Parts: sequence; C-alpha cells; structure tokens
Amino acid sequence: MALICYSVRFARSNHARHISQARASFDRSLGRNFVRICRQEKIMAFKITVLCHETPFPPTHGGKVDMWRRLLALKRAGNHLQIISWDYGALDAGRAKVMDHVADDHLYIPLKRTLAFRAQHLLRFFRHPWFACIRWPGSELGNIARAVKEFAPDIIFLDGWHGALVAFYLQDKLGLPLYYRSQNIEHQYIRAQHRYATTFRARMVTYIAGLHMQKFEHEIISRSAIVFDISVDDIKYWNGLGYANIQYLPPIFGEDSNAATSEKNAVFDLVFLGNLRTPNNIAGVTWLIEKVMPIIWRSRPNTTLLLAGSNPDSEFGRYLEGIVNIKVLLNPGDAGKVLVQGRICVNPISTAGGVQIKNIDMLLAGRPIVTRSSGVSGLPSDVRKCFFIADEESQFSDTILKLLCNPQQTCDKQLLHSYFGELRIKELIDSIASNLENKPQSL
Repeated sequence: MALICYSVRFARSNHARHISQARASFDRSLGRNFVRICRQEKIMAFKITVLCHETPFPPTHGGKVDMWRRLLALKRAGNHLQIISWDYGALDAGRAKVMDHVADDHLYIPLKRTLAFRAQHLLRFFRHPWFACIRWPGSELGNIARAVKEFAPDIIFLDGWHGALVAFYLQDKLGLPLYYRSQNIEHQYIRAQHRYATTFRARMVTYIAGLHMQKFEHEIISRSAIVFDISVDDIKYWNGLGYANIQYLPPIFGEDSNAATSEKNAVFDLVFLGNLRTPNNIAGVTWLIEKVMPIIWRSRPNTTLLLAGSNPDSEFGRYLEGIVNIKVLLNPGDAGKVLVQGRICVNPISTAGGVQIKNIDMLLAGRPIVTRSSGVSGLPSDVRKCFFIADEESQFSDTILKLLCNPQQTCDKQLLHSYFGELRIKELIDSIASNLENKPQSL
C-alpha cells in the first residue's frame, strides 16, 4: 500500500473570474488554508475513491454540507480524490467545473424518475434497499471499475450508505479496503420518518425505503475496516451490538464560518434553517408555527420568524404562504449568512438521527439556540451545554421570550474548533494509515 508524502501547492486557474459566483466562493474556501498547509513540511496523504450518494455541490442540505466540507478538507490536506456521485438529470457545466476542481476524476451517474429506469432495478430490490438499488450502474459498471482501477486508489471511502452496492463490487473486484461514513442508525431513522409521514405518498416512500435496511446496514459495517460515525450516541448503539470498528468523526464546519459570525445586525427575531421536505422537519416546523408562535405573539405580537430551507414539499409550501410575521427563504446558498439574520436560532424538530448539521452551523453563527432534546442528540456533552433545551411548547416559548429580552453568551469558539475544526481530517487520515499498517488482514 503506497502512501504519498509531499508538499502541497495550490494554484488558482486564470479563468476563475469568469465562472459563477458559487465557483468563486468555492475557490476562496479551497485556498484559505494555503499558507497554513504549506508551512507543514510534509503531509501524509492518500489516493481516495469517494462514493457520494448525491453530487455534493451545491451543498443545499445537511447531508451534502457534511460531504462537501469533508471533501474540501481532504483536498486541502493534499489527498487525491476520485469522486463517484449520483443525482437526477444531467450535471450542468457550472457544477461539473466545481466538482472537477476538487476531484482528480469525477464519475457522474445520472438517476431518472421514469418507469423504465425503475423497472431495471426491481429484481435487485428483493434483496437490497431501494435507494441502493437505483444507484447500481448496470451496463456502465465495467467502465466505472476500469476508471477506478486506472486511478489506482489506496482506499474506498463510502460517504453515506446509498452507494454501498457499487462500493462492495469495487472492494471485491479490486481488492480495496472499504471505509464508511455513517450519518445515522439508518433503519431507525427511516422508521421515524415513516411515523411522521402524513401523506399517502410520503408513507409509501418511507415504507419502501426501509425495506431490507437493517440487514444492509449491518453488512456495510461488517465489510468496513473502520466506520467513521457522526454521532457519539450511535457509536454506543453499535458498540452494544458487538461492533468494535466504530470511530467518532464529527462534522467539519466551513472555512467561511468565522466571517459569517462577524455580522451583528439581525433582521429577524427567530430563524430556523433546515429542509422543508422530510416528514420530521415538516412536523417540527408545524409544531413551532401552531403551538409555540401563538404563545409568543400573545406576549410580543411583532415577533418575526425566518424559515430557510431547501426543496419544500408543495403542500407544505402552500400552508406557509401568507402567515403574518413569517418569511420563507427557499434554497439558501450560505447557511452562515442566513443564520445571523436572526437574533435567536430555533430547532423545533422532535425526532432526528445522527447529528443535525444545522445545529453545528447555528453554533458557529454565534447566536443563542433553543432546541428540543433531539437537537443535541449525537453531540458530545461539552457541546450540548451550548444549547437551551426545551421540549414542551410553553417551555420553548418562555425560553425564547426570555432570550429576546436578555440575550446570553453563546458557545466558546475554541471549544467548537476543538470538536469541529479541520484537525479532525488529520485524525481521519491518521486512523486510516494506522489501520492499513497494523491490520492488513481486515482488508
């Protein structure tokens, strides 16, 4: 197994000024650590084939944010990346340029919503979860395997479970070690989404998504040399089942987070950031609007709320229209700039899994955070102390009203950096290097 040691150099292309604003923002983020990295004489690095269940740019929701920030950090640390990603439709030129700038090689596999496309994957669905089945590339598998063999990676990094069938194939075909990034106890998370689903379509989708999931998740963990789990609580669960190959890897915050926290003038009293599509988020935001806000408005009638989220459910979008003192911001591009628009960040979601990326961004926004108990699930105990936790509507509203009258100190930045800074990428690489050196028999 060849480890690459070399000095890192970064050069921005001459035509960067001609590309989109998102691309320019990405370039600034990628180059920000240039001086710090180059001061290190040598960096241990790998050639890594990363399987991303969605194309992570632009990072419009928590799962994509987690993938994207880690890819940027791996790139900044000198690793060579081959990225295999899936998404619906064609990959437009702007997104392709950004992906090519991060990856030495990007293999894009389009998904389709047609009956013919779905029919191709029905047989595999008798054994595996549906959203893993539709990512099986069929006739393109040979081309993908050849591209990976030509790239000659040291490891496969499975970022999310959806691409596991392809990861298994590459692991067996090319004899490569597999490492897995776990976002959730997935079978439990999908069951919770099913419980909160209110429409027939949502209940069907979540039911189908959960079929074969528990067995599949165990297979992924058993095949992985190391599972890098986002949640300290989930690690305890897997350890209790006898798995000893689980390590903690928290999400990494973005390089532009400090700039976002310097803004002082909040436009809204309260702000929520999260997708407006999944059943648990819809239930949580509905609870906030119908149970909590009326109590607040009785005491403070002009209190304003910003709801910022991606891909709203059409029925829920119609519900939100026209509610006084509530503004809806769809598909925001920069979480930090959105969150500092509120004096207080709120998280009304009552059930979730893993770690909610929105909470990490809320901490970095430097605002007080009021959340229900599930909002701190998966976080270390030191970080949980940074939140105001309230589960009942009266407690939630009272906490908000008190903070609006008397804002309190937020979390210490040094503490946040110790948990969510880019030092975690070095720990990730060190763990992989140690595993490859000391336990070759597990590969």
